[in-house]
Formats: sequence, C-alpha cells, structure tokens
Amino acid sequence: PGFKRILTMLADDEARHYQAIEDMAHSGDTGMGKSTILKTTKSVFDQIRADPTVDLLAAKDQLELYAAARDLEARNRDEYIARASAASDPKVRALFELVANEEQKHYIMIDELIQFIQRDEEPDWESYRLDDSLYDNINRVDVA
Repeated sequence: PGFKRILTMLADDEARHYQAIEDMAHSGDTGMGKSTILKTTKSVFDQIRADPTVDLLAAKDQLELYAAARDLEARNRDEYIARASAASDPKVRALFELVANEEQKHYIMIDELIQFIQRDEEPDWESYRLDDSLYDNINRVDVA
C-alpha cells in the first residue's frame, strides 16, 4: 500500500502538470500551486517502516523500475527547463520553471525511495532531502 501510494501521488502530480499546461494553452491561465509531495512521502516512508507486513526485500526487485522512473523525471525536468529558456512570455516561463521544480521533487522522491529500499537499518531523516521548500525556487533557467 505504501509504495502504491507513492506512485499514485506521482501520477496525480503529473496529471496536475498536464492540466496546468492545457489550461495555459487554451485559456492563458498559468496558475498552478506548489506540491508538498516530499513532505507526504516522508510520512509514507514512516508508515512503511512501521508496518511489519511490508516486504522491503520484495521491493528490491523493483529497483530497476524505480531507477528508470527517476531517470524519466530527470529528462522531464530538463525538458521543462529548456522550454522555460525558450519562452518569451514571462508567465509561460514561470509555469515551465514551476513544473521543472516539481519534476525535480519527483526525481528526489524516487531517488529517496530507492535509497530507502536499499537500507537495512532505520532511516536517518536528517540525511533525507524530503523538504519541498528546498526545490520550490530552483532557478535553473537563465532569464537574463
């Protein structure tokens, strides 16, 4: 259930991104709020770790799938960065930058999931990067 919830959160965020871009294309509306997916992920990890029925060994069989998903998030992030760089409209640029930031959160989320599954001991949350605010204002686009 925990791993499924994480993947469902990712899918829901991707649908939100798609809808924001569709809205921009059809109505010019570029509004999209920031997600708190990383904060939620941390609590899901806590629930998984506390659930004795969760088989982390079985989850290790899925590591290749998770690595491929992480790589896809990186490619998506880079695509949105490129689109933001090419955008002449500041609102469009801002939306693509926001989506790029969200894709970076997804990358971090999946990377932390991989690390979480690979750990045999209790996680040290201080070493985790599951803080949404770290990625809300990444400025990877040179707008000069």
